[in-house]
Amino acid sequence: MKRLPHFGRWWIAATVLWLIIGLAFIWGYGDLQWQDRNLRSVIVLFSTFVSFLLWVLFASGWRAVARLTVFVGTLLLLGLCALTLRIHGVTGDLVPIVEWRWKKSRVIGTQEIDSPKAQTSKELTNSYAQFLGPNRDAILPGLQLARDWKQSPPRELWRHPVGAAWSGFAIEGSRAITQEQRGEDESVVCYNALTGATLWTHSDKTRYATTIAGEGPRATPTISSNRVFTMGGRGLLSCLDLA
Repeated sequence: MKRLPHFGRWWIAATVLWLIIGLAFIWGYGDLQWQDRNLRSVIVLFSTFVSFLLWVLFASGWRAVARLTVFVGTLLLLGLCALTLRIHGVTGDLVPIVEWRWKKSRVIGTQEIDSPKAQTSKELTNSYAQFLGPNRDAILPGLQLARDWKQSPPRELWRHPVGAAWSGFAIEGSRAITQEQRGEDESVVCYNALTGATLWTHSDKTRYATTIAGEGPRATPTISSNRVFTMGGRGLLSCLDLA
């Protein structure tokens, strides 16, 4: 069947117009969140790329060798990317985090980690026993902070790595409790708020991980009286002794 050259020209013109109008509308109009903008931009770019490939194969008028080279080259490039790269989650704006497949994932062990010594005689009286604090308003009443951090900067007591998670801390006295993914174990860990030392760990053999939502538990522990309540990433509810 004889090709119509003008049809191929209209095809590529419509594809370019779709790309320009689509991206301009996404980023220039409407009250969209960054996540929605990025996601819709990916859809526009992907559909543009597919349309270009179809144009090359069926409407470009190129020789068969050239069309086959573009098509096979695209498949080989996609295969090479699949073999060498992986998506290790996304950012908060739904931008993929791409890394080499041979890069080792950081795994936090269950052993106690040495921490700087602090004055353990101090007593901590403020309680932050649930998500967003005592009244779930992100306010800790009665706390006095220095206003001029240049003259009186806050002092870091301790620091060490923790496992993957989306959990905050629940604090009662000197106990600071959070949830972490440590390899294949989903762990509830109680740290000494003054020294960073691990006081106790409770682990379950379960793991939640998706490309969109990330890895690890997503809830913050809740402390009530002498009990700690936690909800794991796969819905495992635990009631633990605070001590």
